[in-house]
Amino acid sequence: MNAVRRARLLSVVVLAVVFGSGILVGFALDRRLDMAEMARMNESRLAADVDDANEDADRTDDQPRRYLFERVDPTDAQRVRIDSIVALYQSDVRRFHRESRQFYDDGMRALVLETREAIKGVLDPDQAARYDSLAVDRDRRNQESERDRNDDGNDER
Repeated sequence: MNAVRRARLLSVVVLAVVFGSGILVGFALDRRLDMAEMARMNESRLAADVDDANEDADRTDDQPRRYLFERVDPTDAQRVRIDSIVALYQSDVRRFHRESRQFYDDGMRALVLETREAIKGVLDPDQAARYDSLAVDRDRRNQESERDRNDDGNDER
């Protein structure tokens, strides 16, 4: 392969790696958004069946939003049953978020490993060995950081 073709191929590979890295970083940062807050918002929105736009127009800012079922004035006995239904729903939502997060984590890990293998295919054996060593070190630091976040209670897993 002549030098011009090699330079073009290397440029394409570098651009692809940079683009792919940008996507991976974007996904990683997006995942780090406050998942707990998103879960609470979803639980509130779905479990509560928050009032429709017409009632929101009648509501003043100092009045809290009400659950849709509160608008039908349930009896105390009905309220107890409704509360248990909402509690079960919230438990299901938390389980769904955990399972979704695990699916996402597994998929991201597979993409990272696939990308690393593609990069190593471009490197010579010495570079590939150093790259592996750096990747193992980064994975270890990421696991420690994740463990610290979980110990601090910042991540509801």
